[in-house]
Parts: sequence; C-alpha cells; structure tokens
Amino acid sequence: MTNDPSSAGDPAFWGAVAQIIPVLAIPLVLEARLVAQRVSRSKDEFSRRFRRARWGVLFAVLGIAMAAVEIGALWFILFGSPDYPAHLAAVAVIVLALLAVFMIPLAAVTTTLLADIVWVMQARLPWGQLRRLHRKALHLADQLRVGRRENRSRRLDALMGHADHLLMERSLKRFAETLASKLPGLSAYERADLVQGAVTAASGRIQRERPALDAQWERIMRDTAELEQIYGVGIEAVDKLAAKLSERIVTGASADEIESLRLESNRAMAVLDGMPSASPD
Repeated sequence: MTNDPSSAGDPAFWGAVAQIIPVLAIPLVLEARLVAQRVSRSKDEFSRRFRRARWGVLFAVLGIAMAAVEIGALWFILFGSPDYPAHLAAVAVIVLALLAVFMIPLAAVTTTLLADIVWVMQARLPWGQLRRLHRKALHLADQLRVGRRENRSRRLDALMGHADHLLMERSLKRFAETLASKLPGLSAYERADLVQGAVTAASGRIQRERPALDAQWERIMRDTAELEQIYGVGIEAVDKLAAKLSERIVTGASADEIESLRLESNRAMAVLDGMPSASPD
C-alpha cells in the first residue's frame, strides 16, 4: 500500500467514502419521495407510469451503486488491497449522487422559474398572448360600437326620409301656389286650376309610390332594430371578455385558460364577420 493519500488503497480515502455515502443517501431518499409525489399527481395514466418507471430505474440504480460502494469502502477499510477501478467507481458514484441531490431540486426550481418567465411573457409583456388578446377584444368592441353608430344613423335617416315623405303631400299645394304666382298673365281661375292639377298629379304619384316606400321603411326599421339588439349583446359580451382578460393579465392564467379565452375571442370575431352590413340599401 503506498503513502499517496490519493491512492486507491489509502484507508483515509475509503473512510471518507464510507462517511459521504450515508450523508448523500439521506437527501437522495427525500428527493425520491418528493419526485414520487409529483409524479403521482399526473392525471395521464401512461405518463404517470412511464415517469414513475424512469425515475424508479434512476433511483434504484443509484441506490444499488451507493450501497455497493459503501459495502466496498467498509470492506477495504477492514481488509485493504482494493484495485484502482474500485477507486474510480467510488468517485463516479459519489459524483452521480451529488449531481442527483443537487440537480433534481435545481431542475424543479428551474422548471418553476421557466414557467414564471413564460407567464410573464404571456401576461404582462406587450407581445404576450394575454395582452394581444386584450388588444384584440378592445379593437373588436370598437368595431361593434362603430357598427352600432352606423346602424343608428341609418335608422335616423330612414325616419327623416319617412317624415319628409309624409310632409311632402301637405307642402305640395303651397309649393304649387308659389310657382303659379310667379307665372305672369294668368287669371285667378287659371292659377287655381293649374295649382289643383299639379297637386292632383303629384298626389297621385305619391299615393302610387307610398306602398313600396312604406314597405321599404318598415323593413329598414325592422332590420335596424334587430341589428341594434345584436350589437348591444355583442358589445356586452366583448366588454366582459376584455374585463376578464384585463383581470387575467394581473392575476395570471394557465395555458388552458388562455386557450379558452383565445377561442372565445375567435368566436366573437366570427360573429362580427357574419353580421349583416349596416349600410343603407
């Protein structure tokens, strides 16, 4: 046996190995229990069994190797004469155990950190998915409000046109008298006869056109009333969606919630695209 402390036959080395292995075994057992708890939460039966088998093989191999090194270290302390590969195997098992003890919890922390970073990118950053959905909902609400204003303008124009049509017949006689008074060389009888003929002709034309105009006016009133109701319901729904997105930007949202909000936004856009135009015929 050499006096080199790094030699494989040095009892001090194997004494240190015999002390390190139990110290590493305690956190390794705790990590195995924590990993088993995390794996058991999975709802997917295949995924749960696959992950459990994968982690089980890792911890089983590492545990068997650590037990073998511990037994070998005690044996070499008592009887000596180890060979050099035993030294390398002991160092390798200790390094793997250290990596497992440090890397498993570090991986869990890193996964949580990455999840937080993804959440911040999806929720708070301007190009995040929640922010983009919120801007989309606000734009959709603005489009609906513009459409409702156009619909109300169309309804007002129809009301004004109908009122003008109703007043037209009443103003015909006064308009004809004004024109007749400007014609020179007519007697009062001729002027009255001219006014009466003009009024009669114009009234007849108005009466012939009135059914079609009344039908068109009623259709416009019916369509605009339906559109007003649709726009009101749509604006209320989109405002609720925007408020929900604004809340999720502050409180956060899971991937499933974000997907649900995205689908809700797409349905609202599809409803807007399928709405009839509010422009007049």
